[in-house]
This record gives sequence, structure tokens and C-alpha cells, in this order.
Amino acid sequence: MELTDKEIKDLILKAQKGDQEAFAQIYDLFFERIYKYNFFRTKDAEEAEDLTSLVFLKAWQNLARYKIKPQAKFSTWLFQVARYTLIDHYRKQRKELPLEEVKEQKIISASAIEIKAEVEEVRNYIRLLPESYQTVINLRYFENLDYKEISLIMGKTQVSVRVLLHRAIKKLSNLMQIENE
Repeated sequence: MELTDKEIKDLILKAQKGDQEAFAQIYDLFFERIYKYNFFRTKDAEEAEDLTSLVFLKAWQNLARYKIKPQAKFSTWLFQVARYTLIDHYRKQRKELPLEEVKEQKIISASAIEIKAEVEEVRNYIRLLPESYQTVINLRYFENLDYKEISLIMGKTQVSVRVLLHRAIKKLSNLMQIENE
């Protein structure tokens, strides 16, 4: 079921007025994409289903606050709800760590120390790069920002950001290769 942006906006307006059938159509339209988003991150079908249901529950509860904007897509807002729901889910999981897993954590922490050392080594190489390369790498990989957000921060087009990131990674790779030879 593929709808135009106008048809989706009409459904949103109806749903904001309490039309449950309109929201059911929104649910049908976006369920699979939100489910895939959650499944990709959890790798668990049941957990992804639960999270997806929670996303749509939160969307229904907060739909009245959603503002329709000409350039903004509803799916962007819905994926933000999904992202924050997933973050909350992992925060709760971290707090509820069973005792047997605490023992495993000690074993994992040794490898976490090794990973941390490797990350620090990479950061040291990054510090050798030009400022713009450092910035684009940090925003993309350490701050997990998308190209659109980075382009707004750096005042560049998304294409320029992609090119800059590609060049930065290539330069970083060359630096690390030279040092390890």
C-alpha cells in the first residue's frame, strides 16, 4: 500500500482528530519499516515486535503534538520515536543485569579494555589529520550523526560531507598503514 505524501498527511490529520481507522492505516503503512529497524538492531523477532508495538503506542499517544511541515516527512518523526524507544529499552536492560551476567561482565571487561586501547590508538591517528577530517570522522563515527546533520553542522552539502569523509578515511588508513609497516 503506497500512498502519496498528501494522502499520508490527510491520514495524520484524521488520526489527530481521534480517527482510529486512519491511525490503523498509518500503522499498516509503516509497520514493516519500523519492525525492520528494530529487528536490525535487536536481532530478536519477538523483541522487535514488542518494540514496534511500543513505538506505535507512543506515536498514537503523541500524535496530537506532531506538527505537519511541508519539507518534513512523517516517517522521520516516526523513526525518531523508534530510535528513542530503542534507547530507552537498552537503558532499562542495562539497569536490570542479572547476577550471572555480572560474572560474565568481568570476562568481557578484559576485552573491552583491549577495544578501548585500540579506539584510543585510532583517535591518536585521527589527531594527526587536518581539522576538517578530524571533525567529519568524529561527527560520523563517534557522535553517530547522519550526513544531513553533519552537513548542517559543517555548513557543507551532504555530497561534500561524503567526499570529505571518504578522503579522511583514506588518509587515516594510509597513516595507520605507514606506521604499522
